[in-house]
Amino acid sequence: MAERCMSFALASSGQANTLQSETQDVSDSASNTRAPSPELPQASAPFQPSQLASANAPIVFPFTAGVPRISTRQLLSHLPPRDEAWALVEAYYRYCAWHHDVAPKPNFEKTFDRVYTLSNGTSSSPAVNAQEIALVFIIMAQGTLYNIEMPAFDSSADHWLHLSELALVKGDFLSNNTLHGLQTLHLMAHMRL
Repeated sequence: MAERCMSFALASSGQANTLQSETQDVSDSASNTRAPSPELPQASAPFQPSQLASANAPIVFPFTAGVPRISTRQLLSHLPPRDEAWALVEAYYRYCAWHHDVAPKPNFEKTFDRVYTLSNGTSSSPAVNAQEIALVFIIMAQGTLYNIEMPAFDSSADHWLHLSELALVKGDFLSNNTLHGLQTLHLMAHMRL
């Protein structure tokens, strides 16, 4: 009875032919559905990774062959004075984070304090992960980019973004994921929207 109702409903809506053709083997269609791969010349040289990294090649984060190695101390040396950095952080939370708070301010304040304590060389707290430093840099980049009190398209936003990328790579974020790294990647995605 249920099969008869189903076939009647399908027939009445014009879908019976579609159902039959989908369940039957149709042999008149081509068996090859994609174009063949291009032939490589026989004389081509084997791939060399150094071909990717040329002096004029753009940096494609995070998959660059020539990512510069940077120490934590070098990353921290690029931090601006604490009050200037905090002004950028405040700008981020005032002008950007009101619609999506990726890094809640109370939690970020703790990270910011730990990073700046380490940069002053007076750290008695646990070690700071490079991904935490990356989060500080990307929030400063966002604060620079969206701060209406600063010139439009201020180049320091790109500087902070680049430092954030270097810190993520230093923190080995592809293999060693942290919440700070995830927050940083999320904010990086918003940099160019």
